[in-house]
Amino acid sequence: MKKIQELDDEVLKMEDTVRKEQIKIQEKKEKQKREEEMTDEEFMDQIRNEYSMIEKVNDHTIENTRENRRKKKKIIRELNEDMLGKHMENQIRIRNQIVTQIKKEMEDSSTSSSDESSEEEKEFEKIRSEMYSHFKTV
Repeated sequence: MKKIQELDDEVLKMEDTVRKEQIKIQEKKEKQKREEEMTDEEFMDQIRNEYSMIEKVNDHTIENTRENRRKKKKIIRELNEDMLGKHMENQIRIRNQIVTQIKKEMEDSSTSSSDESSEEEKEFEKIRSEMYSHFKTV
């Protein structure tokens, strides 16, 4: 008798689990069907309702406290220093390129005749004066 009772209990448990699984499957099908028939607005409302537990942050402003002002000032100062450093590196690189180019031209001109070298020296002086005037303005 006990075995029969245990078997009956097991059968009832299995039937219950099968019913629960069928209900889950049916609910999934209904949900999928509803989602297919949903409009965009209804879909957005559903998503908002499902994810309403997420904290919403609407205010993204930074408070104007003394600490925040100091941090902002420090960040701006460091950005300016970095930009100035990059600008100076660029200027030095450009100057080195110009100097190497002029040296190369002078070496090439030394192999040519003296008439051409005097013209090239004048051109070199002209370029050098333009270069200095350019860097003085920057």
